[in-house]
Amino acid sequence: MSLRGPVLVLCAALSVLGLGACADDEDTASPSSDNPQATSPASDPNATAAPGSPIKLMTLTSETGAVTFKEIPPSARAAAKAINDAGGVNGHPIEILNCDTRFDPNGTGDCARRAVSERVTAVIGAASPDGSIYQPILEAAGIPLVGNNPNSPQEGSGKNSFPISATALQFVAGGALLKATGATSVQYLGPNVPAYVGLLDLVKQLLPQVGIEFKGSTLYPVDATDYTQYVTSAYESGADSVNVTFVTSAGIPAFVNALDGGGYSLDKTPTTTFGSTFSPDVLDDPRVAKGVEGMYVINSGKTPTDASLPGVKRFHDEVAAAGAEVEYTDAALSVWVSVHTIADLLSKAEGDVTAPATLIKALEGAGPIEHDAWTPFDWSKPAPDAPLSEKFPRYFNPHFWASRVVNGKAVAAVEQPARFTGPVTLKAN
Repeated sequence: MSLRGPVLVLCAALSVLGLGACADDEDTASPSSDNPQATSPASDPNATAAPGSPIKLMTLTSETGAVTFKEIPPSARAAAKAINDAGGVNGHPIEILNCDTRFDPNGTGDCARRAVSERVTAVIGAASPDGSIYQPILEAAGIPLVGNNPNSPQEGSGKNSFPISATALQFVAGGALLKATGATSVQYLGPNVPAYVGLLDLVKQLLPQVGIEFKGSTLYPVDATDYTQYVTSAYESGADSVNVTFVTSAGIPAFVNALDGGGYSLDKTPTTTFGSTFSPDVLDDPRVAKGVEGMYVINSGKTPTDASLPGVKRFHDEVAAAGAEVEYTDAALSVWVSVHTIADLLSKAEGDVTAPATLIKALEGAGPIEHDAWTPFDWSKPAPDAPLSEKFPRYFNPHFWASRVVNGKAVAAVEQPARFTGPVTLKAN
């Protein structure tokens, strides 16, 4: 039984709360001397790149280990193929390098040092709880992190960090979405771990901005297989809506079992969860799909499974053209958007487009970016109403998207992105 997005969501919570990263202290020690040392790649952004030289982008994520994000590398390659088939970036092909962290701190450090030795232009789609390890190595080498999900204080403040989402804010966005359904109060149902418990303090501080009452929380053990008592507690709490965080792939079927056993209806009690913790493949089980019918899902970008959205359709088409098999998740869409955004910015940049410094200059000067598959962000300034923006100035996207399970599929529940504090305008579906 493997953990997925929830690990990173809770690490993001630790980051926001200033409680440090998720890795153990022993694992975050300086790399051992037998590993390649991080040294800055020699590059002059004012120089001209050799004709046809590649723009190297590296995915840094776990393809093996306890937590896997296997969809990230092929999604990046699909974007690169589409760009290269159209002539590349002013004649320079995008080259995707993959490094498997094995969801291990040592593997993560090895991947960061490999990025330096490979002289990559950027690391993309980093999905790891060990940002405190890889971010300093990359920053020392002048290599930007693009499209990462900040899961450490280092990523939240490092000048080389250019995320396009801020997952921790989604816990508050869930309240804004529930208010849009007509709910006046919300109960939070989640795992009994320090990061989640600490996150609830942030939620309580920010929900008054949303205009919905925090009605307490119900915590379940991370190894729970029977959710009956926890679902009963949440849905009998007196709140007229529920926000739920799942931790394991078994959590969603167990949640459905408890809903069925208690006779609870998501139509009567609006319920939200998170795209980073809600894998679309769970809907392949008809019983589970029926059980979560009507559930709302908070996404960083647009609904990754809904090909009726033009940007998402292009994502699906490029994946198909690359002959890849990809689970359409927030993480997959994020890295695809990141590759295209990098290519678009470098196509207008001056100097050596393979140099990290050229890309950083382009990222910092890009201004507001509105991609048709994602929510708006601006790398030139932190989101003005993001919590703790002074302490974590690398939060550039205060927006979210919402999906809903309708007829067994996750489809768009909104027409436009919303700010995490609302207001939210829901579609009639």
